[in-house]
Amino acid sequence: MVITASLLLAAAFMGAQVGAAAAADPAPPCALNGVAPVPTLETAKAHFLKGEYPEFYRATTPFVADAEARYGDVMGKLPVLFHGGFSACATILQRRDAGGMVQEMTLFSVKPPGSGMMSLLLTSVPIEGEDMVIYMTFSSQMSRVLEEVH
Repeated sequence: MVITASLLLAAAFMGAQVGAAAAADPAPPCALNGVAPVPTLETAKAHFLKGEYPEFYRATTPFVADAEARYGDVMGKLPVLFHGGFSACATILQRRDAGGMVQEMTLFSVKPPGSGMMSLLLTSVPIEGEDMVIYMTFSSQMSRVLEEVH
């Protein structure tokens, strides 16, 4: 079974700022070694790792007016199949643009170890001085996530 979901979040800036994400831990569990972490992305990845899917979804959908109503459609079977989260994570790719856009791809190890991987791509941009997630996609097929890196 392949699990895939994507959500473009930058359709419209609603004008209302969502509360700032919690400050990143000095050693975020999914951070890319040797690269300054993006706190908004680290917060989202930490929620995904722990299986805190409602928190992950809220952190990655700040500009979706009907986000709450779309939760089931976007998250699909992920909360049921991976209700305990994942055993480990590693950010394997980061792309930074001069304008401030950051894309990160992170792999999450399915429990028990050796059972497979879930790939997650997050894209953030600075909006009014704060990095905000504008796009996310995840899939059990890494190639589907890699197709979204621009």
